[in-house]
Amino acid sequence: MKTLLTLLISLTLSWTGLTAAASDVNRWEQLSPEQQKILQKYEARWNDLSSERRQKFSAGTQQWLNMSAAQKKKAFSSFKKWKTLTPAQRSQLSTNFQRFKNLPNNKQEAIKNEYKMFSGLSNKEKKALRLEWKKLSPAEKKAVKGRLNKLTGAQKKALLNKARSMTPKQQKQFINQQTQKTSGQR
Repeated sequence: MKTLLTLLISLTLSWTGLTAAASDVNRWEQLSPEQQKILQKYEARWNDLSSERRQKFSAGTQQWLNMSAAQKKKAFSSFKKWKTLTPAQRSQLSTNFQRFKNLPNNKQEAIKNEYKMFSGLSNKEKKALRLEWKKLSPAEKKAVKGRLNKLTGAQKKALLNKARSMTPKQQKQFINQQTQKTSGQR
């Protein structure tokens, strides 16, 4: 459990992009009793770790201690998923995360909002959306992305609600109309 917690904190640090200034301030004796309990397996070699590593562990344990029970549960769930990934998948995920972190804040927010909207779909809706997406040509996908990027969050939500109120037949007709509009704009 301690190893799992320590690994989870390490992964949390890499995911959140925390950085540490190299300093000598994080000696074992300076950690809170709660931090020492979490990092107990490092006690014997703590002062031999690099300043940066100690800073990251210290910040990570503090972050962990400040999490709610729900946040801790979500972190454990994410860590379990992480453990099931292959090294290649982990590498790809890390690369994608770094690319995301390098985006401007407004782009990050747009992606987060789209993810929230997609997460709010039922499994049936997600599957249908994926199938429709796969049917589109690369040019059509580019056009759809361009049009979606021009919509505000409220407009995207309204569009989603409209799609949910349609029958599957109406959804197909709507998609065909939009595809024709997009093709006609090129």
